[in-house]
Amino acid sequence: MGSIRKRADNGKLFLDFRYRGKRCREQTDLDDTSANRKRLNVNCPGNRGGSNS
Repeated sequence: MGSIRKRADNGKLFLDFRYRGKRCREQTDLDDTSANRKRLNVNCPGNRGGSNS
């Protein structure tokens, strides 16, 4: 399972996860709000509440 984190330099959200043993980070253009965190969590497979879990 990955995590939703905020970049320190611009405050945008990104996904931090592992795929096939390698660390991956996917950037978004979403600001850090509870609605955007919920949006990412629902659309991220493998996270609790995700559409593919």
